[in-house]
Amino acid sequence: MDKLSQFGVSIGEHAGPTFALYFPLLAAKVDAGEFQEPTEHRYGPSERHVYDLYLPPSPSDTSSSTTSSQVGKKEQGKTGKAPTIVFIHGGGMVQGDKQIEQSRGGAHRNIGTFFAERGYMVEPCKRENGRLGVEQPTAQRREQQKEHERVEEESKAANEAGARVVDYELKRTSRGRHRIIPNYRLRIPDTSNPLYATPANASFPSGGIDIALLLRHLSAPACHVSHLVDPESLTLVGNSAGAVHAATYLYRDAIPGFEDALAPLATDPTLTPSNKELTPSGAMFIGMPAHFRAATPDRNAVLFGYHCPELFDQPAGAAEEEKEKRMKGLVEERCPVGLRKGSGDGTRVGTMLAELDPETEIAGPSREFTKTYEQVTGKQAQELFIAGHNHISVPLGLGLGGKEEAWGGQLVQWIEEGRK
Repeated sequence: MDKLSQFGVSIGEHAGPTFALYFPLLAAKVDAGEFQEPTEHRYGPSERHVYDLYLPPSPSDTSSSTTSSQVGKKEQGKTGKAPTIVFIHGGGMVQGDKQIEQSRGGAHRNIGTFFAERGYMVEPCKRENGRLGVEQPTAQRREQQKEHERVEEESKAANEAGARVVDYELKRTSRGRHRIIPNYRLRIPDTSNPLYATPANASFPSGGIDIALLLRHLSAPACHVSHLVDPESLTLVGNSAGAVHAATYLYRDAIPGFEDALAPLATDPTLTPSNKELTPSGAMFIGMPAHFRAATPDRNAVLFGYHCPELFDQPAGAAEEEKEKRMKGLVEERCPVGLRKGSGDGTRVGTMLAELDPETEIAGPSREFTKTYEQVTGKQAQELFIAGHNHISVPLGLGLGGKEEAWGGQLVQWIEEGRK
């Protein structure tokens, strides 16, 4: 982390050096067996509709201290089900994955492992060396792997019966929490790509639709973890582009045709009107580019192609200047700030900004979103500060100890405050 300030503030400048710094650290953790190895499952028809499943050690394997017992009871909640976090990764709308190959999967297995093995204790837990909760011995990992194998067999059986199983990484902490990190469809800017004109190519509001599909499936009988998810404690956590998609989902009432676009993808035969889509109780937006007014021209193919393909894909003509003006207007309407202005949603939200986030691309737009949220809802949106990190390093720091992962504790505390 101490080297990050040398890489500059611009995302274009610091992305490469930051990945080069963190990927070997995360890969070493994978090679040392310090990150959990998940099982993969499916939630929808697209190739990108897949998720990794992480399970915690059983309650009998955790600390028997009074503190752990008290937290375990708190995590049960009123329904006896577990609080859940859905983490949506970033990637500029064109890249990113639940396990990034260049890190040997360490990103984002580090995120699942951090919350699954360290626990979410906030008020009753003491922190040591920046970590929360307890370590997981090798015996617990063996028991966990047995549970993974059991769930995988159940998933295969469900698929053979014609059911669809959801696209997310589900992570439950040692004190009964779940962690879900979905993949979602990405934008393909290359018009020569065979998938360019297919539903596999992301276009607004597909990011929000994929999250809706995930949450709808989580309530369906075909989902093998639906009985574990507490519908009263579900938190969306979006990072960068993932935060944009989370906002798209939350403020869907401001998007004409959203439900019509979702319907053809919700093909699970066990979904019925009685299986209501899970509703988030809160959302945290990390490093969210809440508008794109300062975007450089080299981003146009992605921003216009994603937000307004109906105009962007039109053949070039004499009125190109007017066309670009209309596309910029649509991007403004469909960005998180624009959607927040037109939505009646009242979900509790917060924002997190890294110390080295660029002002024009990230920090300024995020603060404008917070101001807009408070003006529209009359509620306060807490803004949290992530010391030492840049835009790229935030999710890569979890699992590395100390101040690298301190923001994970901040997130947990914010969630717990909302549950009081």
